[in-house]
Amino acid sequence: MTADIETWPPPGDPIAFESLCLDLWKEIWGDPGAQKNGRSGQEQAGVDVFGRDGGGWVGVQCKQKSGLLRSKLTVAELEEEVGKARGFLPSLSRFFVATTGPRDKGVQERARQITEGGFPVEIWSWQDIWHEIYGRPKLLDRIGPLYWPRRHALWTASKVAVSDLPKTSGVLVGREIEIAKLDAAWTDPKVHVVTLVAWGGVGKTALVAEWAAGLAARDYDGAGYFDWSFYSQGTREDNVASGDPFVNAALKFFGGREGEEIAASPIAPQEKGVKLAGFVAQSRALLILDGLEPLQYPPSSPLAGDLKDPGLAALLKGLAGRNPGLCLVTTRERVADLASFRGSTAPEWSLERLSTEAGVDLLKKLGVWGGKGDLEQLVEDVEGHALTLNIEGTYLAKAHGGDVRKRDRVKLEKADAKIQGGHAFRAIAAYERWFLGEGKEEGARQLAVLRLLGLFDRPADGGCLGALRKDPAISGLTDALVGIDEEDWNLAVSALEACKLLSKHGEGGLDAHPLVR
Repeated sequence: MTADIETWPPPGDPIAFESLCLDLWKEIWGDPGAQKNGRSGQEQAGVDVFGRDGGGWVGVQCKQKSGLLRSKLTVAELEEEVGKARGFLPSLSRFFVATTGPRDKGVQERARQITEGGFPVEIWSWQDIWHEIYGRPKLLDRIGPLYWPRRHALWTASKVAVSDLPKTSGVLVGREIEIAKLDAAWTDPKVHVVTLVAWGGVGKTALVAEWAAGLAARDYDGAGYFDWSFYSQGTREDNVASGDPFVNAALKFFGGREGEEIAASPIAPQEKGVKLAGFVAQSRALLILDGLEPLQYPPSSPLAGDLKDPGLAALLKGLAGRNPGLCLVTTRERVADLASFRGSTAPEWSLERLSTEAGVDLLKKLGVWGGKGDLEQLVEDVEGHALTLNIEGTYLAKAHGGDVRKRDRVKLEKADAKIQGGHAFRAIAAYERWFLGEGKEEGARQLAVLRLLGLFDRPADGGCLGALRKDPAISGLTDALVGIDEEDWNLAVSALEACKLLSKHGEGGLDAHPLVR
C-alpha cells in the first residue's frame, strides 16, 4: 500500500525459526554448505547456525521471543550467548544474534562495545531479518510457502503499487461514519465505484489515505492496489489535462505484457479505457483516483462535471458495469459520466464539514486550549472546514501557545464565503503577517518559500525550485532565498512542514494543498 513494506510475523516455533535463519544466512554468506550446529539438546557453544563467509567462520544464535508477551532480547542474554560463542571452534570471525523480538537500544549499544573489544557481534531484530528476506524475492518465493503458506499465496496473487497519493499533513478526526461506509462498500459486491465529492480542504484525500492504510493493515484477502493523484496535472480550470499518463501506467500495472503493448499502441484513448476496465475487473483490486477535477469540465461550462478524457470516461463506465473490487474517486465536482449508475453500482457521497464536536477534538489534538464555548465558536467561525482548522489550530499553537482566546489575531474579516476555502485563505494570511512581523531572516525565508509555491498550480519540481533560488534574485520574491545554503533552506522547509503549510514531494520537490498554493 505504501512505500513501507508489510512485515509478516516470525515463525512461532523455535525450530522453525532456526530453519528460517539457516535459509537466510546461506544466502547472505553465499555458503550452500552452511548448516545447523548439532541436534536439539546438544551443547552448541552459543551457535545454532554456522558457515563460512569470506574465508572466515561465522555463526548465528537464534533467540525466539514471544510476540504476544512483547518480550525482547536482554543485555544479560546477549552477554551469556557471546560468552558461549567465544568457545566455538574454529574461532568465529563474526557472530550474529537473531531474535524475533524488536530492536533494543541498550542491547545494540552493548553489542557495539563487545565488537570494539575484538569480538564482532551483530544484533538482528525480526524487523531486520524480514527486511532482508523481503529484499530477496527469489528467496521469499522459495521459503514463503514453508513458513507463511497463506500469506505467500495471497502475496503472489495480488499486485500492490507504491502509493502516489499526496502526503496529508492534517490530523484526521470525525470521519468514523465515512470510514464505516467505505468498509461496507469494499465488502458489498453490488458497489463498484464510489465518488466522494467535496470542496477543497474538506479532507477527501486524508480520509481516503487513512482508510486505505487501515484496510491494508487488516490484510484484505490479497487484493491488488493502485492509486493515482491528478493534482500533478495542475488545478486551473483552463488547464488542458490528459488522462493518458494514468491510463498507460495502469495498463502496464494491471495488464502485464499485453497491457504494455496496448499502452504503447496508437489505438484510440476510449479503446484503451475499455481495455483497462477489463484488466482491472479480472481480479479484486482497490483503485483510487484522487483529485479528478482537473480532468472534468468546470461548473461554468455547459458540460459541467463531464470528463474531458475519453479513456478515463470509458474506464469508469466499464467499472461501474463490472468490478469485483472497488474504484474510489475523489473530486470537487460531481462526475456527470456516472449519473446513470448513481442509484445502483456507483453511489456518490458528499463529504460534509466537520461537526462542532469533531472540530473541537481536532483543535485539542493540535495543541489549542481554552473554554468549550470559545473552541466551539472557532469551529463555527470557519464552518467546520478541516484544512482551515488544521492551519489555524497549528498557527495558534505555534504563535500564541495554543490560546484559543487569541483567535481574533486571525482576522476573520470580509471574504467571499462562496469561494471554496475562503476561511483557509484568511488563516494563511495570518501566517503571512506572523512571518513578516517576526522581523527575522527565518520568517522572510519561510514566506519566500510559500510564495515560490504560489507560482505553481501543481507540485513544484526540485529542479525548478533550485533554478529560482539562483542569482539574480527576483525582486520581492526570491531576495531572501538567493545565496542561502542547504541547511537554511531545509530549516525553512521543515518549519513550514510543521505548520502544515507544505510537504516534500519527490526528489527535492515541494507540494502544498491547492488552496495553499
